[in-house]
Amino acid sequence: MPNSETNKKVVVVGAGFGGIAAALRARADGHDVTLLDRLSGLGG
Repeated sequence: MPNSETNKKVVVVGAGFGGIAAALRARADGHDVTLLDRLSGLGG
């Protein structure tokens, strides 16, 4: 991915495998991440 500005606030909706992967990638890129899901557990 192209370089992007760090410390952006990112919201990922859905805590299935794809949402978790997106949240981990955004966090690894230096962003503040909030992961939301309608259920209390992770993994879809």
